[in-house]
Amino acid sequence: MIVEKSSFVRGVWTVGSVSDAATFGDPELVRRFEGCDVVEYRVDCWPDEVERAVEVMEALAVPALVTVRVGAEGGRNELTRARREEMYRRLLPVAALVD
Repeated sequence: MIVEKSSFVRGVWTVGSVSDAATFGDPELVRRFEGCDVVEYRVDCWPDEVERAVEVMEALAVPALVTVRVGAEGGRNELTRARREEMYRRLLPVAALVD
């Protein structure tokens, strides 16, 4: 399948980021991202927390941008292609955007 890249940004957006699994333990997590237009979830930074990420994405009323980068793109944990695909498949139903 070929997917063309396009830009939907037509102004300034406020983007939150979850690049540390400790963020999921923050009791103020939902409030922290209330003013954001989108929240990026750097799944490659915490691959063992995918189920927790799904719960958070479902709880937030903010669109989720899911990122599972490979090492060459700055990703962490040197995840195999199969593992990355597995994570994307689990997260796609709750993701608004994918990087």
